[in-house]
Amino acid sequence: MTTSPGRLPTFLIIGAMKSGSTTLYNHLRQHPEVMLPDYKEPEFFVEEKNWSRGVDWYRSLFIGAGEVTAVGEASTSYTKFTEFGGVPARIASVLPDVQLVYVLREPISRMRSMYQHQVLTRSESRPINEALLKDDRYLGPSLYAENARRYLDYFPRDRLHFLLTDDLQKDPSAAVRGVTEFLGLPDTPDFVPTERVDLRTSDRRADRRIKSRVRGLAAVEVGFRRAPSSVQNLLRRVATRPSTASGPTELDPATVEVLLEKVRPDLENLTRMLGPQFDAWGLLDLP
Repeated sequence: MTTSPGRLPTFLIIGAMKSGSTTLYNHLRQHPEVMLPDYKEPEFFVEEKNWSRGVDWYRSLFIGAGEVTAVGEASTSYTKFTEFGGVPARIASVLPDVQLVYVLREPISRMRSMYQHQVLTRSESRPINEALLKDDRYLGPSLYAENARRYLDYFPRDRLHFLLTDDLQKDPSAAVRGVTEFLGLPDTPDFVPTERVDLRTSDRRADRRIKSRVRGLAAVEVGFRRAPSSVQNLLRRVATRPSTASGPTELDPATVEVLLEKVRPDLENLTRMLGPQFDAWGLLDLP
């Protein structure tokens, strides 16, 4: 029996990691007809994360949604099929009518940014070329067509909205408007998404490290947001101590060539999925 009074999501931002999902999340939170919880990545549909907490726990994250049109969350682990299996099936079992938003970034840049994130959170100490060539956890989230295909096994194509990171950066208002139209939100002329200006870049990086250490503990993350600034600043200072990663931080041309060969078949499938207007970041034109 359901005991939690919260609502279940009508949409999910499913990734990709380091592609701009946090930016989109912050933009959408400003819309009067959207509810996204303070806790950005509940990762409920990942068995290794929070699936065992049950649907009532998940529903409780959305208490306070009221009668808004769209309720959602953003968890980039939902498009890491090489690391976490069975996610689309679990989503379909709980949210059969959900809409899905998938943010896509040029795949090699996304891998490099993911590596930097892992170093920042002290989850990675290998040199970048070794890590990206030997660890499929970097490659998997950049195989966008393969991740999407696994969702299309359970959801019709019109439930999946693709958004390019380049478009989100170039014209945030137009990109977010495309998402709100996809979600069926009413036209709101006064809604103009703006970037967060409350944190410096160094603070945002520190906050990511803090969140990575309390992932799965929603109350702790929300508590950090509500803590006095003196407490937040202390935690950030601890979180930004130098990492122990060693080796080069730039990708060798040979590494890039190998990675491009690995993503090329997926990019060809993604082009067929998105249509001729998608240029695959020009990567398919390379010799």
